[in-house]
Amino acid sequence: MSSSKQRLIIGLDYGTTYTVGVAFCDSSGGGSIEGIQLIHNWPGKSQNATNEKVPSQVAYGSFAEGRTFEWGNRIPPRAERQVWTKLQLDEGQKREELKMLLALLSGNLENMSIGGDGEDDDNPPLYPGKQPQDIVADFLTGVNEHVVQTLIKQFSHRLLSTLQIEIVITVPAVWSDRAKDLTFQAVGKAGLGEFKYTTSMIAEPEAAAIYTLKSLKGGASGDDIQVGDHFVLCDAGGGTVGCEKPKANANSHQDLISYRVSSVSPSFKVHEAAVGTGDKCGATFVDRNFKEWLKGKLGEANYKRIPKEKIMIGSKLMKEFEDAKTSFSGDGPEGLITVPSEVGITEDASRGIEDGEILVTARSADFQEIFDPCINRTLELIDGQIAAVQSKGSRVKYVFLVGGFGKSEYMFKKVQEYCVARGLETRRPPFPWSAVVRGAVARGLEGEGSGLVQLRMCRRHYGTPVSEHFDENKHIAQDMYTDDLTGEKFAKGQMHWLLTKGEGLSATTPKRVSIECCRTFRPTDSRVFSAKLVACNDDFAPRRYFENSSSPPPPSQEFPLCKARAESSTTGVYNVCTLHADISTVPESKFHQARRGLGGDMFYIAEFKIEIIAHGANLKFFLTFEGQEYGSVSANYDP
Repeated sequence: MSSSKQRLIIGLDYGTTYTVGVAFCDSSGGGSIEGIQLIHNWPGKSQNATNEKVPSQVAYGSFAEGRTFEWGNRIPPRAERQVWTKLQLDEGQKREELKMLLALLSGNLENMSIGGDGEDDDNPPLYPGKQPQDIVADFLTGVNEHVVQTLIKQFSHRLLSTLQIEIVITVPAVWSDRAKDLTFQAVGKAGLGEFKYTTSMIAEPEAAAIYTLKSLKGGASGDDIQVGDHFVLCDAGGGTVGCEKPKANANSHQDLISYRVSSVSPSFKVHEAAVGTGDKCGATFVDRNFKEWLKGKLGEANYKRIPKEKIMIGSKLMKEFEDAKTSFSGDGPEGLITVPSEVGITEDASRGIEDGEILVTARSADFQEIFDPCINRTLELIDGQIAAVQSKGSRVKYVFLVGGFGKSEYMFKKVQEYCVARGLETRRPPFPWSAVVRGAVARGLEGEGSGLVQLRMCRRHYGTPVSEHFDENKHIAQDMYTDDLTGEKFAKGQMHWLLTKGEGLSATTPKRVSIECCRTFRPTDSRVFSAKLVACNDDFAPRRYFENSSSPPPPSQEFPLCKARAESSTTGVYNVCTLHADISTVPESKFHQARRGLGGDMFYIAEFKIEIIAHGANLKFFLTFEGQEYGSVSANYDP
């Protein structure tokens, strides 16, 4: 391990309720998943406790050693905590943004959308002066400080400083790209102490698929998988379950995605077989259902007597339910939950309370009432993936179940019952709860272009509104405008789609697209011009940008003049970002000169391209004029 080229891959799976894991592996073992190690020794719990996960929580105040915040299990019992900050990164987000397009062009990650659907009664307001990404950064600062200490103990400070470190971050598959960008910001702000590193990103279901297939390879279960087989990967996490099909204006998170096996030897290779789907129905929402059940048992007045800190994640009550939830299989045993003393009830046979404990019965409707809404939604998502594969003339053979909720025996039992009834097989890898973070490390060890997923499907339509020469037989009058300099009539807001939903995108050959622009300007005018990048989640993209827009059309100069193709009309177009192209470095001698009429003022005509190309985990924009690169292009996210 003395070579400076030795690599160290760190997987970071930041979960909704827990940082589901941090794992690492150096490249000396040839990329074998057997060499992947999970960090177990999280601070703040007894040495005898199971310590593979740490609560995704931060508390602010004055703490020991002059610390202004504490995190995870280090938080004192009665401190007010910031919880579910992962969900808040995407709260209220309705637009897919720039880095999602990166995923679709290069195929290096998929995307998932979580966002909130209302206020969360269990979550205190954000700490004053702190944005969600700042709180996440504080939490990850604590996590990473501990990670560095652990790595130094294993590798030594000297050796660690020679390794090429890469952090692979996992994200929900249909999460918005603004949330992904904020996650990048948080990880960058947290840092890794004095050690330099690079970051990359992978969707949670893809990471889980990598680990699941690699864990099967070489075993009896793996021998059953043949070229042409299709499988659904269901990543049932704490806050989400996913098949990864984003819904317009929906912010949800439970990841599922379907794959077709394209190669089994010398290694597994797969192609995406259907656009993924997801919804917010993971184990966190089982916890919410439990609280509603408890409120029904105790009565709303009694339930409101329980202090907030005693029903939050990490409290004694919720830990007791966590134990009961994990062991529940539908057949028993029964669970006992301690009723907080503030309720004032120690004996009440009608409520099932005896000696200050409430009985949660496995064989009655108690647990079914708590579990089944989330289970049923998961089965609906699986059914949708199967239908999508069948619509293309293929058949799903396996359903792989992973994630924190995926380790639930009851969840596995219900999914298995569903699959048996349809002639499908159900598989679960050896460590379903940590499959995502292990897969993240495995992906980092694979390197660019050599990964499991060779073909991904574009999650949505991407394009730009353009201006076309006005044709009264094709365009409507309200889109018409007259160019101030040329006097020509144009139709603004005509959609030019660059990528189509469901289009296959190679992981080994990043796709390159361009926006062809034509601008007219006076010698004294600004030479920075704008173009919008927009998207549509619908199956059929609209022909016009304004067909579903409630906002007034932007100025005509924001639309490049170029040739656009017509698409079927529907709704659902939204802005991704605005690209600003600066052509001020292009020599004036290269522009066409023109005048409007005899003796009119001279103006320039510039034709150029905004090129978009994905390379690795980065999206690059650049401007070309007559085939040569000039100037610069910047991108601003829309709010």
